[in-house]
This record gives sequence, structure tokens and C-alpha cells, in this order.
Amino acid sequence: MATLCFHSPSKPISYFHPKSKPSPPLFSKVSVFRCKASVQTLVSVEPEPVFTSVKTFAPATVANLGPGFDFLGCAVDGLGDHVTLRVDPSVRAGEVLISEITGTTAKLSTNPLRNCAGIAAIATMKMLGIRSVGLSLDLHKGLPLGSGLGSSAASAAAAAVAVNEIFGRKLVREDLVLAGLESEAKVSGYHADNIAPAIMGGFVLIRNYEPLDLKPLRFPEDKELFFVLVSPEFEAPTKKMRAALPTEIPMVHHVWNSSQAAALVAAVLEGDAVMLGKALSSDKVVEPTRAPLIPGMEAVKKAALEAGAFGCTISGAGPTAVAVIDAAEKGEEIGEKMVEAFMRVGNLKSVACVKKLDKVGARLVSSVSSFGYPFYFSAAFYLIIVLETYREAGLPKDGGISDIALGPRCYNRRNAKEQLFVKITSVKRKLDDELSSP
Repeated sequence: MATLCFHSPSKPISYFHPKSKPSPPLFSKVSVFRCKASVQTLVSVEPEPVFTSVKTFAPATVANLGPGFDFLGCAVDGLGDHVTLRVDPSVRAGEVLISEITGTTAKLSTNPLRNCAGIAAIATMKMLGIRSVGLSLDLHKGLPLGSGLGSSAASAAAAAVAVNEIFGRKLVREDLVLAGLESEAKVSGYHADNIAPAIMGGFVLIRNYEPLDLKPLRFPEDKELFFVLVSPEFEAPTKKMRAALPTEIPMVHHVWNSSQAAALVAAVLEGDAVMLGKALSSDKVVEPTRAPLIPGMEAVKKAALEAGAFGCTISGAGPTAVAVIDAAEKGEEIGEKMVEAFMRVGNLKSVACVKKLDKVGARLVSSVSSFGYPFYFSAAFYLIIVLETYREAGLPKDGGISDIALGPRCYNRRNAKEQLFVKITSVKRKLDDELSSP
């Protein structure tokens, strides 16, 4: 029987490039790192900080989606990691310090070289050419390690977006995916099916890795899709689960998986949750080798389908099981049956939740401006305030939208700064009064 051969369980031949030189030894006590990532600097002039502090969020992700191993993934609403990033004069210029890690795990290192958020922050600083500013980073983990929900990618995505935001959003999302891939390559393998949707939101197809070519897939707004996520108390490290994959597969399975992946893409674009579920359940290459390593997984999938799920598979490397349906209430019933199956067959406690598709991806949650006042407003509202200040101050309007977006830091006239401060403070006071009133 014809087979397809892979150089490694992690990467197909088309993008497998072993490094010729080993990495230098690391010192366990190192807590800062100067930007020396392998990515290239993409801006000609080092940008100045627009904010002194930002807080970002990046969502959980479901990678593979059954037959789409390493080239399909999507973001899930309501679960994820937060990063708080600050301009810190106590940190040496051009370096990043991880000052605190909180949340679901205490296992992570604060050494940026060994932390997915740190590695992504370093890579983004390299892209921006940051040499004169030091940063400190706090990571709050909302996702457990080894859950199959893109835990490392969420941290990397939140960190990359935070660095980009604090320096004025000079990089596009594809650049940030490359920064996140620096982290993924060192933590779990060179694959973008978590980091791409974590940054870009929605469904993402990775058409090529070298050069990286990403294709967002838009699920129709008028269609409903819910993910039933059931996570057992069992850790499935990505590297271990990738090591279990076959190095060769039968041609017939390759053809089958290719057709199912194509059907899945069509289902996403058409908003056909039923066909999406059928394609998601049809993997004959990866799931059959991983499912036996997760106690009860095969019974959980059977229970989901019998309860009415359109499809069910392993989320990423596992152990989380993901089922799809078009109604939240029905999803809760399916989740209960899946939890029961994990306990009955796998003797594993588990928790279930029903979530929608996250169509936004990693984003700015809050920030403190470079002149010290909280930034409580949406980007659109903020631009309205700045534009109105331009008009009232009689400033020339030939600075361009990039100057406007940078706000008062770009103004040359003191009264413009003062007017903007008064306006922002006034709106903030009104918002505070409304929020505090019964």
C-alpha cells in the first residue's frame, strides 16, 4: 500500500529544517533577556511607547479540528490568558522581565527564555527594533497547561499583542503570528494552528509555513455554532502527544483526510454546522493514535454523538474533547453525557462548558496612556475625542491619521494637551458615576 513519509512526527517534509547549531546553555536564575530572537526587525525607526501600561487578552483555541492537523484551528470565546505589560525604568533598556505569574498554574518559569509569553514578547520587541525601553510583564493564566486548548499559544498571543500595542500597533497580525511561532517552536513545536486563531480570531487555515500564508475563514454571522468543551483531570503534554504520531500513513487515509478537511472548510464558509461536525469527526490519521492515550476518550466521543452532537474529536493534542452543535441548551445536555462517560470509562473527573466562536482574537483590554491618564474608551470613541480636540484647538489637520491615533503625544501645542485631558477626565467621571449608581 502506498504511504506518505514524514521526517518527524512534528513537521512534514515541506517545512522541516533542522538547526545546524545547538542552542547555548541557559542559566536557571536568569530573569531578563535582551532581544536576540531569530525574527527580523520590520520597522526602520524604533517606535516610542504610546502607553506606559497595557493589559491584553488572548482566547483559547481548538487546533486540528479533526482532519486539519497543523493547518486548521479556531478561537473559542470566554476562555484565555491575560498579560499586563509596563514600561519599567528599573528594567535595562531592550530587555523584558517577567515579574509575576498567577492563575491556573505555578509551574511556569519566569525566565523569558523558558516562558512562552516571554519568548513571544522578545520576538515582537526584535521586530520593532526596541533597544531603548525596558518592559516588565505579568502573566495571568486562565488556561491549564496541557489541556489541548492552546494554553501556550494564548500566553504568546497576549504577550505579542501587548508589546505591539504599547508601541503604537506598528505590526500587522501576520507579523504577530510569526512572533508567536517563535514561542510555539520552542515550547510545543512549529505549528500555527493555535497561535494563528489566538491572534486573528475565528477559523484560520494555514496554507503554507515557509513563507507563512494564513487564510481567515469567516463563519456567517447569521448562523449559530457552539463548542462543547469537556476537560478531564488529565495532562497530555503536546510534545508527548506529537511523539505518538505515525511517521508514515497509508495513501488511502491521506486522500480521506484531505477530502474531510476540504469539507470542513466548505462547512465553515457556508455556516453548515452539521457538515462541519461530520468532517470534524472523521480523522483517520491523528485521532486514532491519540485517543487511546486519553482514558475514556473513545467512549466520550460516542456519548457526544449519541446525545445529538454533530461531531466530536480531540481538541489539539488533548485531553479536552470538543463537540459541535448549533444550540447552547442542547450543548449543555451533550456536555453532561460526555462528563459521565469520562468518569464511567476513564475514571476521570471532568468539567464541561459551552462556548461560542471568538471572532476577534487577541486584543487590548485596557491601557494607561503615556501621559498618565487611564484609557477607558474604545478606539472609535477615543478617535472622536481626539478629532474634536483638533477642531477646538484649531490645529492643522495634515498630520495624518497615524498622528491622530497616537493622541496627545503628537501635539505641539500645550493647550491641546490640556483640552484633551479635561475632555477625557470629564467623560471618565461621567462613566464612573453611571457605573456606581444603582
